[in-house]
Amino acid sequence: DATLLFEIDASISSVYVRYGLPPTKEVFTLQSPPHLRMLTASPCDLLSPTTWHIALHMAKPSEVEAQHVSPTRVAVLAKLNSAQLALDERVHPLDRDGRGYVCCGGTRFFRLPEVSEGEALLAALNLTSGVVQALLLKWGSCPTDYDIDMTSGTCRGFCAIEWLTRRGGYSGEMYNTSFASAAIPVGVGEQADKRRRGPWYVGVKALPELAAQFELTTSIYKPPAFKQVQTSCDRFKMCAQDPSRLAWAAAAPPPPPPPQPGSLSAEAQERQDGIVSMVIPPFTFIVGVGALIFGTLLILRRRKRRQLLRPIRRPATV
Repeated sequence: DATLLFEIDASISSVYVRYGLPPTKEVFTLQSPPHLRMLTASPCDLLSPTTWHIALHMAKPSEVEAQHVSPTRVAVLAKLNSAQLALDERVHPLDRDGRGYVCCGGTRFFRLPEVSEGEALLAALNLTSGVVQALLLKWGSCPTDYDIDMTSGTCRGFCAIEWLTRRGGYSGEMYNTSFASAAIPVGVGEQADKRRRGPWYVGVKALPELAAQFELTTSIYKPPAFKQVQTSCDRFKMCAQDPSRLAWAAAAPPPPPPPQPGSLSAEAQERQDGIVSMVIPPFTFIVGVGALIFGTLLILRRRKRRQLLRPIRRPATV
């Protein structure tokens, strides 16, 4: 349940870090750029033992001059910081002896061990230096790039994301913000209810080759009461938010209309005339009408036949 913090006291070309196996220039977990002397690596599984492999790299002499670094002796400091987080706890930035540091395109993970099912998690991030890409929340396991829908920029499953780096829709330039908060949806309006009982992970995702320091807080929030928004409606526009329409939909079924003035209702008419009404099923009614029509045609056919068979009477001769 710890995060690796690795620091050197001199500038070199890069530091490579890899989980489980020695890193190479092609395969690694994190890579620091030149002049960045500190990096942090956070495992996705914060409950299992982790083995980190670290390699220090100095480029070729032709490349070293462009990087403005030179061969040197370096002192190395490696330590572990706890990744556990409690509700209402404040994570301070690194320059204030805190854990708020992330770099090199990696994600710094924190784990809240237990959140009840009826509670909605809220995380607030405040950058004190540098820029980051996003703030993420996820239930049960660490959030990764596979949880993000790159088309819509939303987080799939039981997670939430808030971007601190966005690309302008018209200019195409990157814009950064220093504060963001991510909240788990609770099912208000068209949002799904993503509250779940158990551990929750908070992730701060860095931009490649950049470092940032931050303050992080987590808390439980209660969603605001849902208020019905009243919009204008007229005879040319049907509006589902019309107060009279909403009142009609919420009321009980309307009573039957009263009888016409000067006339009796059907029940009163039956009592007065002594008539007992009878409900005839549709099938019985159709069969009865069909039999009546068939009987009428049969009678007409017999009459016509009799007329044809009747002997012709000739007039008497004189």
